[in-house]
Amino acid sequence: MRSYGSYRRRDLNNRIYASDDLREAAIDRAEQLQSSLEPGFPSFVKPMTQSHVTGGFWLGLPVQFCKDNLPKRDEYIILEDENGDTSESKYLVEKTGLSAGWRGFAIDHKLVDGDALVFQLVSPKEFKVYIIRAYELGDNEDKENEEVELIEDNDNEDKEHKEEMNKVNKDLDVAPLDRRSSKRIKAKVEINGDKENKEEINEDNKKDSDITQLDRRSSKRIKASRK
Repeated sequence: MRSYGSYRRRDLNNRIYASDDLREAAIDRAEQLQSSLEPGFPSFVKPMTQSHVTGGFWLGLPVQFCKDNLPKRDEYIILEDENGDTSESKYLVEKTGLSAGWRGFAIDHKLVDGDALVFQLVSPKEFKVYIIRAYELGDNEDKENEEVELIEDNDNEDKEHKEEMNKVNKDLDVAPLDRRSSKRIKAKVEINGDKENKEEINEDNKKDSDITQLDRRSSKRIKASRK
């Protein structure tokens, strides 16, 4: 069992103040843990405030719980943490709270404002104490948010990649069409060009034929006039 008589007063300038969100998150988690405990042992959830973990180190307990379950006179009560380490704290009946010994437990377990504790009475003078740390919940939430942001970034990158690939594929689909269209236009031009060339040749041949016929008629006239 541990002794805490040598602890000095905490530096009040280094107090940590929990946000409402962290405080509520710790209480919710503590209540979930409490609901999973064996129902045969009475329990309660106690959120930590500044007066519980700094300065006077006084821990008030639920009045009705004390009247129903705790000794009827001042007694030392054992506090056992999740690791099985134990310490003693003085329970004061008239004030329904823990005094001497609680200070050492709070310091040794580095309790801060916003933490939530589950006290389970496992025997008439012994509590099993479960600690839910508010700032660990905050760190986990930050990690979860970072993971969500990372997933969203990856999704956006995948989306951009897919859009880029679709654009490339679309360009590849258009290119053969452009090549086919170019071939068709070229073929059409060649056909039209051949047609025009043929028309020009026919026209030239026709002119040559007309000239030849004129020459023949002129020749005949000349011969006739000589006779």
